[in-house]
Amino acid sequence: IKYFLATSEFLNVVLDTTQLKTFKHFNPIFINKKGNIVEFGQSNRLLLANNNKDFVDIEINFLQKNYRYGKIIVFDDFKNNSLSIKKINNLDFNILYIKGKTINNIKRILFSA
Repeated sequence: IKYFLATSEFLNVVLDTTQLKTFKHFNPIFINKKGNIVEFGQSNRLLLANNNKDFVDIEINFLQKNYRYGKIIVFDDFKNNSLSIKKINNLDFNILYIKGKTINNIKRILFSA
């Protein structure tokens, strides 16, 4: 992904992000205003996460450059108990990017029964 994003930026190519739903990186969790998971693209609120330090800054820079219309919040130091769906619902964001965790970690932490 590192080289893919760098190449697309260098070539000034607009990416069709609808195809990202099958990609292992940039695998979002879409949530509605109540914090429920919804189908891909059915909300303008999504969670992203990555624990690979090589990709985090590249992905965040890509988002900030290509999604200026939306509000992006980045959590640097996420602890398992420091964030809940209630807290997320009170945040004003379109993209919440969580560093240091995988998207599967976030699903387990936030949405486990």
